[in-house]
Amino acid sequence: MSRPVALVAGLGPTLGTALSMVFTGAGYRVVAVSRTPKPKSEFPSIAQHYRADLSDEMAMLTIVDSIEKKHGPIEVFLYSAAELLIKPFMQTDPGEFENLWRSNCLGAMVSARCCLKPMLQRGKGSLLFTGATASMRGAARFSAFSSSKFALRALAQSLAREFGKEGLHIGHVILDGLLWGPQSKERFGAEAETCIKPDEVARAYLNFVQQERSCWTHELDLRPYCEKW
Repeated sequence: MSRPVALVAGLGPTLGTALSMVFTGAGYRVVAVSRTPKPKSEFPSIAQHYRADLSDEMAMLTIVDSIEKKHGPIEVFLYSAAELLIKPFMQTDPGEFENLWRSNCLGAMVSARCCLKPMLQRGKGSLLFTGATASMRGAARFSAFSSSKFALRALAQSLAREFGKEGLHIGHVILDGLLWGPQSKERFGAEAETCIKPDEVARAYLNFVQQERSCWTHELDLRPYCEKW
């Protein structure tokens, strides 16, 4: 109970894994929430995994309450859930568009809101949201993804301006490039040398939450050395 608790919202095989390992190594007790079950053998650094839709407020309130009672106060909230759709606009149906908005923005709003309640009572906590190149640029065939990522960035800005004075450190990280992992290799034919290393991203997140309150960062943009921008 003496270890600080970090909640990873969205546990995937790249960034979610890296966040759990880096924060555990830094002395945090890491718990995670995602929509799909995760074998303990694949995520040995996770103290506990909860299965839920991040946009389900009742489920998230129950989970946050359970975490705080069992593991201790949540000091860090890391939103890394995301869903990607690359599709021409005229072939993107409203259901697909709404689904991305729910995954990339609404889930962040609901789960962050549930964590904010106890954090505000304590006057302490860090919330960090994961963005993408699409947070800044709406490319062709990325209408659903870009609009949801634009919305997530605006959400992070709004929360930072509203709750910073309450002692909460809230930020947004733009990952301007492909994260190295199986999905990037299979889907885009990416190579490790030209991708962002998930472990290095996780270390940047750790540095963010360790910042002294007189010198807080709100937004980081991270990219590999060879990325055009």
